[in-house]
Amino acid sequence: MNVFMRLLGSIWVATLVIMVGFTLFQIDEQQQQLTHELESRATLVGEGLKEAIEPVVARGATTGIERMLKKFGRPYRGIAVYDKGVPCAFDASAVRAVFEKPEIAIAVDLGLGDATARAWGTDLSAEYVRINADYTS
Repeated sequence: MNVFMRLLGSIWVATLVIMVGFTLFQIDEQQQQLTHELESRATLVGEGLKEAIEPVVARGATTGIERMLKKFGRPYRGIAVYDKGVPCAFDASAVRAVFEKPEIAIAVDLGLGDATARAWGTDLSAEYVRINADYTS
């Protein structure tokens, strides 16, 4: 009876390991498939947007572009101040308003690949320096 229980337990564990392995394989395969589908859809949307905006740009109609940006733009993307190493025209009061928030995100695209990184900073205002001036290391 003891040998039978060990054999049954071993079969059960082996079956469980195979099921978990197969499930992980299916999850990975489905994730790759969904990623590929999303990349394809993003390409199609980008191409469609390019086709829609090229005639507007050719005519110099900025109101058409502004209308498209309002409809399809993501307002939380922020304010571009540099693009490809060249300063962009931006509204300084809008930048000041962003810096009034308790938390801000600064995105940097170096155009060198798909890697991402995250860093946290702190307030280095005159008030911060005054408060922490008494600390020594």
